[in-house]
Amino acid sequence: MKNNNLDYLSIENRENYDRLLKFLMNKAMFDYHIGVEFTNQLPPFAPPVCYNDPGKCIIMNSRWPYPTEIPFQLAHEIAHVLHEGATLL
Repeated sequence: MKNNNLDYLSIENRENYDRLLKFLMNKAMFDYHIGVEFTNQLPPFAPPVCYNDPGKCIIMNSRWPYPTEIPFQLAHEIAHVLHEGATLL
């Protein structure tokens, strides 16, 4: 079982996590004009999704059971929007 609970991060690692997430959010919204929404209305294992039409948007699952993966997921979705790729493998 993975130990990806944010409660187990050291203070320094938690601060780095928060800085990374803030950096990615700012990059998406202000540099690339991509809307980002975190929602708790999805099932826990629903992956994030992005859209390019009618506007650039990323929907992130705040109930994802492995929160340390969320910054990677956000960066991944930003790349999909920027390169207009599909979000499904």
